[in-house]
Amino acid sequence: MLFHLDLVEQLAAVDRGVLGAAIADLIRAHRLGDHLVVVSRDSASWLQAHVDLSARDTAMLSRISQGYAQTGDLRRRAKIYVDIVAGAPRRISQAGNSIQVSIELLVRYRLLERPLLLVENMDSDGDLYEFLFENHCDLHHGSSVSFDRQHGGGADLAMVFERLARNTKIVCAIVDSDRASPDAPNLKLAQLERLKQQLNWPLCFPTSPPAHEAENLVPLPIVMNLPSGVRNPTNTILLRVSQEEISNGHPLAEQFWLFFDVKEGSTPQKFGRMTENDQAWIISKAKLANIDPSEHSVAGYGDRVIGQVFAENKFKSELRKETRHPNWRDVFAGFLDEIIWVFLAGRKIIT
Repeated sequence: MLFHLDLVEQLAAVDRGVLGAAIADLIRAHRLGDHLVVVSRDSASWLQAHVDLSARDTAMLSRISQGYAQTGDLRRRAKIYVDIVAGAPRRISQAGNSIQVSIELLVRYRLLERPLLLVENMDSDGDLYEFLFENHCDLHHGSSVSFDRQHGGGADLAMVFERLARNTKIVCAIVDSDRASPDAPNLKLAQLERLKQQLNWPLCFPTSPPAHEAENLVPLPIVMNLPSGVRNPTNTILLRVSQEEISNGHPLAEQFWLFFDVKEGSTPQKFGRMTENDQAWIISKAKLANIDPSEHSVAGYGDRVIGQVFAENKFKSELRKETRHPNWRDVFAGFLDEIIWVFLAGRKIIT
């Protein structure tokens, strides 16, 4: 995460022991590549003159401040960042995209530990999101990301999210929406957002992709060429729908592929349990391939789609290329922007 420090006169009022510990922690987090620390030159000069730092930390602080001309304006572009303030506020507060943390609370809460990525499936979902963050970071004003994965345990994710937030961790939770249409409610995300309000912890971030599940972020052409897709008759149906959507000018964010159940597909029984609004939207899409979802099943691709993508370099290469295409980013760039700023970091420095 971006930690921004631009204080001079106010630093003199901070206890020198607390200030020294906070600055040493900031420098360490930047050196390890756990966060991106930005310190103005005036602040760095004051700290070097008045705080007892090791020679190594003094050199690193100087190096950080020398980059301020390039990094000082990042906070204005950031979706979210930490602004380090003087004084001793009793709690962490947020104003716009700035989360304000006092030097005292920075030390007390150990906020400079590596942030956590909480997902429903630590392996498959974690692999996909880590790949996307690393391969899209440069498109969001960053050069690197850093985080530790945390398993949400499926239905227990809300409970894990609450525990981590109560332990004052920086945590971003990504849940599948499980929506069958663009206008369907995202009940799991709404639950996490209510929980965040109750916890009153600004450094926990619930989010969800604008699609049914993580697998829908993998473009259809890649899925069709995977072992579970290369001979799958569903390819013909979905490709027909996709071609008709393009011809008819359907919005990119309302593509049928984005809300198709990639793992399990569709059955008349499953369709019958959906809401009327979901049914109406699916019928409008299925008609493009002359399919009646109340009578015909459409097979899914199984639960190994993401695993198969990462099993071969050619699929990973294609994933990077396809997801950096403007059409894909028109749908998902906003979603990534919410998360990449939470995990933004500098590159690890070996000294």
